[in-house]
Amino acid sequence: MRFLATREDIFKFVEHCKKMSPKFELVDGKKNSYLMNVIDGLIWPFNPKFLDDYITTIIGKVYFPDGMMYRDPISTLEIGSHEFIHSDDARRLTPPLFALLYLSPQILAIITMALYGSLVSWVGFLPFVALAIHLAVTATTFKVRRFTGFPLLSLAIVGSIVLSAVLVGLQALWMVVAIVPMAPIPSPGRAWAEFRGYGMSIHFEIWLDGRTNLIRKLKQFTTALYYFMWPFADAVMKRLKRYEERARAGDVTDPAYLHVMEFMNGLKPKQ
Repeated sequence: MRFLATREDIFKFVEHCKKMSPKFELVDGKKNSYLMNVIDGLIWPFNPKFLDDYITTIIGKVYFPDGMMYRDPISTLEIGSHEFIHSDDARRLTPPLFALLYLSPQILAIITMALYGSLVSWVGFLPFVALAIHLAVTATTFKVRRFTGFPLLSLAIVGSIVLSAVLVGLQALWMVVAIVPMAPIPSPGRAWAEFRGYGMSIHFEIWLDGRTNLIRKLKQFTTALYYFMWPFADAVMKRLKRYEERARAGDVTDPAYLHVMEFMNGLKPKQ
């Protein structure tokens, strides 16, 4: 069964979600966001379509690629339901804790490099200088974000290691240890959050027309799209299938899921 949704339903959906997660918001025009351009400059080698194809949630605010939000209202509601789960989880856990879980272990490199710069050699701060340049240049123009982001940061990290070897000898090995968290190490926190988000997507899709694409969702976990957050395909598929089984059985107990479905059940079927 297909359902009828309009642009007005998108606005109503946001207001409905705000009852549980007051900071929830949908924003059309991701390419116009300074924060989104900063992120794109840093991750484009791993996800080159971040600005064009991906919807991103930061502290309850959901950024849609330009023009996508109103193109297909029912699709927007599906995507919004996924992102609402992230927003509500951030509300429950507090945004700092949710961000720490979602970005770990990669975000720990900030701490380890700062410690290296403080305790071993000042060159450990070079990556921070590169990041500051990226932030400043992106504030002026978005056009060079992919030059000042990943390439400049990578150069600063390599330079830190080389200079450390020259200045402090074997102690430079600690710089290598300091950047280890930046590697594509599996992220239990990010996987937990995305399992909940895609679990909502599965429930929505089954409710909509009885179909869901688990292979597409599997790739989000096991490939560079989410920085190899949980590259254990069998375990991921097993968990996604459990969500599908519960959705088909109508077994919905999670309060956030129920809040979304309460709104969806008010939509009218197409005649």
